[in-house]
Amino acid sequence: MSESSKRILIIHVVDIIMILLILLMKGFDKAINYCDAFFIAGLLMICFGGLSFVSNCGAFDIFGYSFKTVGTKLSGNPNKEYQNLSAYVESKKDRRLKEKFNFVPYLLVGGVTVFLSFIIKVLI
Repeated sequence: MSESSKRILIIHVVDIIMILLILLMKGFDKAINYCDAFFIAGLLMICFGGLSFVSNCGAFDIFGYSFKTVGTKLSGNPNKEYQNLSAYVESKKDRRLKEKFNFVPYLLVGGVTVFLSFIIKVLI
């Protein structure tokens, strides 16, 4: 099984778990609860996709570098893994190029789930 199919499978499983958790809280007895559960889970997946996109653009690099620096200081290791933030960002470039579209599965799964919520709403 390839890396992308594992990622899509995990995203589907997380989406289904979110739907079931919302249904457990709201109840399985009304059709509107299913509509709400699918919509909320789908919207959360779309938001996760947006965060994944922003992260892949490097918006959270400062936090990753800060945590690595603090971890190095707390461990007592005097040698820093990265000399500065620009070296840290440079080390992430290859991974980002390889995983350029890692946000697309979130958007697809979330979009399908939101679409299913609209179908449920129309059928009510």
